[in-house]
Amino acid sequence: MNPSIQAALNNTTDPLLAVASFSVALQILNLFVWFCSSLHQIVIQFYTSKRREVLIFLSFLSTLSPLLLLLLSFGFAGDPVLQSVLGLEGELLLETRELLRILAVYVASVYLLFSRTGRQSGGNCDGCFR
Repeated sequence: MNPSIQAALNNTTDPLLAVASFSVALQILNLFVWFCSSLHQIVIQFYTSKRREVLIFLSFLSTLSPLLLLLLSFGFAGDPVLQSVLGLEGELLLETRELLRILAVYVASVYLLFSRTGRQSGGNCDGCFR
């Protein structure tokens, strides 16, 4: 776990709630960024012949997961999913939604960083949160 995340979790008033909400938010995040580990295969296969289409498709996928995470972090869209599917309620629901907002910004910044540096991994998120 990242030392900054550990420090933040250690400085909360309710460490049990902090760890539980972080765990739930991290698993939801992993559901939305799982396809990142396969993006390099698309680039390898199609980049030389269909460069424009590949860039458009990767740009779409790179914005999709942060947008979905942001959508889940707001009550009108996220509460039905988080309550009925995951069974979250009370403080755990509120804290998980707050963490999803932060993680959505983090994922978007990782995608932006990879796209600006020209790294071959594109948006590969393997190991970002370990």
